[in-house]
Amino acid sequence: MAPLSSEELSVLCVWLHQFHLSKSIKHFTRDMSDGVLVAEILKCLFPKLVDLHNYSKCNSTANKLSNWQTLNRKVLRRLNIYLDDAMIMDLVSGSNGIMEILLNELMVRTTRTYA
Repeated sequence: MAPLSSEELSVLCVWLHQFHLSKSIKHFTRDMSDGVLVAEILKCLFPKLVDLHNYSKCNSTANKLSNWQTLNRKVLRRLNIYLDDAMIMDLVSGSNGIMEILLNELMVRTTRTYA
């Protein structure tokens, strides 16, 4: 997976600002590594698919993994987005630009769906 261009990142930032999240996003990988804000975005887009009580704000790797595994199993698969264990570890650790790639994929899919 190729990293996003600066133009793609700008478009992504504009898209993300439309959501009223529990925390402002200053740094994608750090602020979203526990999966909670991604769950909140998905709740806005697909209210019937996401139960926010399944995701807790956390700092430990084990809890972040649990959140992402739950999100992957209960929500993302229903959207035909499949994350393997390595991708989930990258999301938790903020590695390889995977967070931006996932968010961009969500943006593209929902923009096509609702455009």
